Amino acid sequence: MNTLIEQVKTEIAYRGYSQSTCKSYCEHLLKLSHYFNKPLDSITDDELNAFLTIPLFVNCLEQAKKYR
Repeated sequence: MNTLIEQVKTEIAYRGYSQSTCKSYCEHLLKLSHYFNKPLDSITDDELNAFLTIPLFVNCLEQAKKYR
């Protein structure tokens, strides 16, 4: 598995987050890697910023803010 995802798993465990949180974070990182069709450590800041401004993604973020 991707070493960055392994680092995320370690950090999540260290912080005491639930297994479902770990699974969710790791699945989203894999989706991001598949979206760009390259390893996570090859995704540039510009690519990530462009991804984060996709209307569907922005709408999901806005919906999530309502439940905080």
